[in-house]
Amino acid sequence: MSETNGKTCAPVDISESDILSAMKDIQGYIDISPGDFKEVFQVAYSHAFQRIMNSLTAADIMTMPVHLIGIEMDLRQTATFQENPSRTRLPQSCRQNRRQGRRK
Repeated sequence: MSETNGKTCAPVDISESDILSAMKDIQGYIDISPGDFKEVFQVAYSHAFQRIMNSLTAADIMTMPVHLIGIEMDLRQTATFQENPSRTRLPQSCRQNRRQGRRK
């Protein structure tokens, strides 16, 4: 197994039948045993998983600008502020505009 960004990438369970079917679907001759093919597939899958996990950044999924709710806002003000569907999470800020926590 491989560790990537705190997530575990377990080997994919692929059967010998799956391998033989795939090898028959490929045109031409492949000089590799089903066991070796399975090992190559699992290692390639692990590499692909790591590449995909490492390609995502916070900027890829964050929206800008970041909307903060003030610590002094009451529940009604907060609910009204969050009515906008693009605001799914609202970090809470203190008087110095530093993040305090978040409300879902």
